[in-house]
Amino acid sequence: MPLGVGFLFFEIIKIYYFHKYIVLSQKKIYFISFLLHFKGEMGMKKVGALAIAVMVGASVFSFGDLASASPNEPYVGQIVKMQPGFSGDQVVKEAERVAKMQHRTKEQVLKQMYTELKKDYDQGKKEEKAIGGLGNSDGDYKIRAGKKGDIYYTDSKTGGVNHGHVGMYLKSNVFVESTPDKKHPKLDGVHRKYIYNRTVRKGAIEQRVKVSKSKRYSALKWADSRVSKDKYSNNFSTNRLTSHYGKKNCSKLIWSAYKLKAKIDLDKDKGAGVYPRDIRDYKKVYKIKTIAYK
Repeated sequence: MPLGVGFLFFEIIKIYYFHKYIVLSQKKIYFISFLLHFKGEMGMKKVGALAIAVMVGASVFSFGDLASASPNEPYVGQIVKMQPGFSGDQVVKEAERVAKMQHRTKEQVLKQMYTELKKDYDQGKKEEKAIGGLGNSDGDYKIRAGKKGDIYYTDSKTGGVNHGHVGMYLKSNVFVESTPDKKHPKLDGVHRKYIYNRTVRKGAIEQRVKVSKSKRYSALKWADSRVSKDKYSNNFSTNRLTSHYGKKNCSKLIWSAYKLKAKIDLDKDKGAGVYPRDIRDYKKVYKIKTIAYK
């Protein structure tokens, strides 16, 4: 690349970062006000050279993150609102990953993420209203002991969103579950917890999956094997499409355990994401008893 063109291309990149005269989206280059800026200082001939430099640079270099879609794209803002802790940039990158994997467009994936999240969000609001609200704590009800291998469900809120929560009884008085904990990194992600160190919401229940005891125990053993290995992920919207190993949230832990070891898909609607209520409401998951008490 000629020295002059290279210099001009460098100036464009600098302008993008520091003055935001250029917007890059999906490997397309859009000129906004930077040409007018240079017009007065450089003259029209140099402005034309600058435009050529942009096109040359775009054809030679891969812009990587510079070319990532803006969080202002359709659905991204709504997804972030309904999935706290997962940024707009993360949403876009995840949509791009899934689109490439499934040979779909990014826009199609974003729409699906939004549609499924909205359905779960609305259901959470409806259930919250039915019990008179949830507040912002983890709940103020104690938990009754349960049976090894059973699942428990409780309403749970993050950032004002009632997404629900699921875990498994490792023993009658110990859970294995995945929750976020940035203050205590060892507890972030999959961990064990005694029931007396956990509080739940009104109406929390113990459930059982309609499979053999050996399959329940096999799923439980796998879930427990992820303790202190898999950190927490805030991504519910495409968690069915991520690896069984690595970062995961509560519903992904239970879903993966049963998918791998019991050969059963506990996701009610089989969408891109499996949510706590998808597991709670699956046709082969049934209630044992209410476990929340004062």
